[in-house]
Amino acid sequence: MSEFASEMTDRVTAARTSLADAAAQGDDYLVDVRVGELESLARVAAEHDVEVPGLAETLAAQAPPDDVPLPGRPDTA
Repeated sequence: MSEFASEMTDRVTAARTSLADAAAQGDDYLVDVRVGELESLARVAAEHDVEVPGLAETLAAQAPPDDVPLPGRPDTA
């Protein structure tokens, strides 16, 4: 594993840990911050063809369900 890939993996691991802690404490703001950080790390990893195991699954688990109305998403109710 390259030094870059190792650093990406370490940063993702730290963000995941912080995300789990924030969720356990009910800190919605910090959850949003960490999800944004993980999304940014995912983009950088993809740009450099680095696969970080479990990153996509972590982000998918944070996505709102399809039945939650969001700006730009057609109302599903």
